[in-house]
Amino acid sequence: MMSSISNSNDIFHSNQVLPDYVNALLNPETYDFDVNEITLIQTHISYVFLTGERVYKTKKPVNFGFINQLDLKQRHKNCIQEIELNKRLAPDIYTNIVTIAKSRSGEFKIFTDNIKEDFIIVEYAVEMKQLPSKAILGNILEKGTVPKEFSRQFAELLLDFHSKNSSQNSTIKFAGESAMKNWWVRESQEASKFIGSTWNPKEAEEFNETIQKFLKQNTELLNNRTRQGNIVEGHGDLHSMHVYLLDEKIVIVDCIEFNDWFNFRILDKGYDIAFIAMDLEARGFPEIGDDIVGRYIVASGDETLPVLQPLHRAFRAFVRGKVESIESQQIGIPTKQKREKAKSASEYFSLATKLIGKGKEPVLVLMCGLSGTGKSTIGSQLCARIGAAYLSSDIVRKKIADLPLYGKISRQQRDEIYSAKMTEQTYRNMREKAEQYIQKGYSVILDATYTNILDRKKVLDIARKYNYKTLIIDLKTTESEALSRIAYRMFDHLNVSDATSAIYRGQVEQLVPITEKEGTVMVIENNDSPYKIVQQIIQKISLLTDNK
Repeated sequence: MMSSISNSNDIFHSNQVLPDYVNALLNPETYDFDVNEITLIQTHISYVFLTGERVYKTKKPVNFGFINQLDLKQRHKNCIQEIELNKRLAPDIYTNIVTIAKSRSGEFKIFTDNIKEDFIIVEYAVEMKQLPSKAILGNILEKGTVPKEFSRQFAELLLDFHSKNSSQNSTIKFAGESAMKNWWVRESQEASKFIGSTWNPKEAEEFNETIQKFLKQNTELLNNRTRQGNIVEGHGDLHSMHVYLLDEKIVIVDCIEFNDWFNFRILDKGYDIAFIAMDLEARGFPEIGDDIVGRYIVASGDETLPVLQPLHRAFRAFVRGKVESIESQQIGIPTKQKREKAKSASEYFSLATKLIGKGKEPVLVLMCGLSGTGKSTIGSQLCARIGAAYLSSDIVRKKIADLPLYGKISRQQRDEIYSAKMTEQTYRNMREKAEQYIQKGYSVILDATYTNILDRKKVLDIARKYNYKTLIIDLKTTESEALSRIAYRMFDHLNVSDATSAIYRGQVEQLVPITEKEGTVMVIENNDSPYKIVQQIIQKISLLTDNK
């Protein structure tokens, strides 16, 4: 959630000064350790006190519909929840719940145990270790110096986190299509009061129409993802100001604790990861967000997660716009800060419209190329951008063989999954799945070497059977670069391909070159960033689908 620094009027309570306990916590003498300076940060639901050594966070007595913590008991419960839930991704940071109490003489004190008899409880606070601001991902990004392995490490962390926090009891009623529609109705109603101020009326109308259409078209998918166990008790507020890079260790703080409704902390895992992708794009680093999501898609083997990514990212930008709008209209906020919040809110609403798009004609993309040419990197990022199902031969062959998607396998297992018989079965399985997705109206990306012209033709014939536009990507790189990438995979924990240099050379011998006679072909020399290549492909797809 967005925050503001303030040491004067309480910006979230009309015509009120800061509560007495807040003023007391701004006094260094209130603490039982040396404090030189205290910084107060406010969000729409919290007061946060930075003391240099520790952080104290109290809950504001507010009711915004999606959060109601007017009652002190509820605020105490939320403090307990905050510590328990955040220990999952920040195990050593959240230390205690403290009591803020006031004596009969008006003195305020912080108690970690039982309070004294002449004191009464005023508020509860979460106590945390204060982490260095220079370690916040959002601040690191401003300097443009993100560690090389960050995307892989972040994706790996989230994969592990989500696997351990599956919400197995989530039902269609709780998290299916009707739940998503109900969530959107509530959210759009809450944001409707900002239409004409921070939300452009034309954009608001277009966005709502597109969302209604998208939800109607994807009823079955939303229900199936719930049935298939894709709902997790995730983080819910996964943006770069909550991510810390500490000695090459990633720590994530401040998950949503105040609400157990669908689409807050309990959500589709794709919606959880969509937040960081959207946030990074809003900050000018879309390539990092795409890299994280692409790695997650490949390593999870989740074929339909990317179908919903445009929706999920757009929803994230929309919610951000709503929250920023709330803060921009709070009484007591400085005029300059109000303008900044309003401007930011408008930018988020505009980004939401951009991310959801207007709905394009579905397309089938054949991602061809030898091992090591970057098919999976490009294909997984592309599918998340255009909302396509993703079928990878590396993933499909391992699922058929009942092998873990990533991690080392034996030489015998590798020989078996790359045998001619297994390869034929893999390609057949991919065609069958592609046809199923086409029948549902999804765009589909098939990622495989496709060295054999007959294998390519069989897939393209299925697409043409359903009058789908097709695009063949012929991805190329030098032999030395391909072999270098194949060798590097040994050190990538999320790598799902088991191709070796020997397998690569076999592919070279088997390759039947792609020609224009097969269909629309886009030859790409993979010597640019994945993000730029994906954008080039998207432009080509737009030309295909716009030319009806």
